[in-house]
Amino acid sequence: MDEGLNSILEIDKPENSEKTVIRTEAYHYLKDPTSLTNAVKISYWIVFFICIFGIISNIIQLDLINKFRITRAEAEANDTRQLIIFIIAIIAGLTNRVLFFMWVYRANLNCHGFNAQGMQFTPGWSVGWFFIPFANLFKPYQVIKEIWHVSDDPQEWEKNQYSKSSTLPALWWGLWLLSGIFSMVSYFVSRSIHTRRELETSTVIAIIGDIIVLPIIMVFIALVKNIFERQDKLVKSGGYTTTEYLCSECNTEVKETDKFCSKCGANLEQ
Repeated sequence: MDEGLNSILEIDKPENSEKTVIRTEAYHYLKDPTSLTNAVKISYWIVFFICIFGIISNIIQLDLINKFRITRAEAEANDTRQLIIFIIAIIAGLTNRVLFFMWVYRANLNCHGFNAQGMQFTPGWSVGWFFIPFANLFKPYQVIKEIWHVSDDPQEWEKNQYSKSSTLPALWWGLWLLSGIFSMVSYFVSRSIHTRRELETSTVIAIIGDIIVLPIIMVFIALVKNIFERQDKLVKSGGYTTTEYLCSECNTEVKETDKFCSKCGANLEQ
């Protein structure tokens, strides 16, 4: 059986045909998060002060509960005040959640725009996982942790996620879960109020819940502020360098370890 020419003849190839191209790429936002970040922080401060008013209002209610007798006017004034604060809190809370989810979407979008490789979450799913039962017990933390590390160093984030601290995202997520648990307890207790004692218990739980929320809000603001500052620092930096290896004969991109160009067969070895 005859052997092919490639197996019996030495094929001539051009010598040392690899060239290295180093480029500097600037980081840029796909969508500027500055205004949205400010809106999120303002919404958290609004919720913060509503919680303070809620604590004061519930203390007043607790004082009325512990009185031996109260007038109908006092009871109606208390109920009206509590209802107004409740409605304002619901509106402010929903607005805050919407703004926060918009901010998460944009923060993730910009991470993709920083040319970070290997990201697990898309902008859509970075928000979507907050609404998937059971998965929302751990996936949102992974989302924020990924944004945290990519915002610090888009080129080395996969390695840094195991070596650099992510204490603030972990603290944020732990407090988020704690807040959710306490909200459910408060909700179920408030549904079955039939006596003065039960109203007193519900009011005390509401006061404790609002007190717990105050430091949680501060952590949320710190998280949003920190991630924004990391991304803003990237955009204002000199960017990052990339190294490409090209065949000088045909300008095809090759790997540093390649010996020959896959397109023209040029010798790439030094």
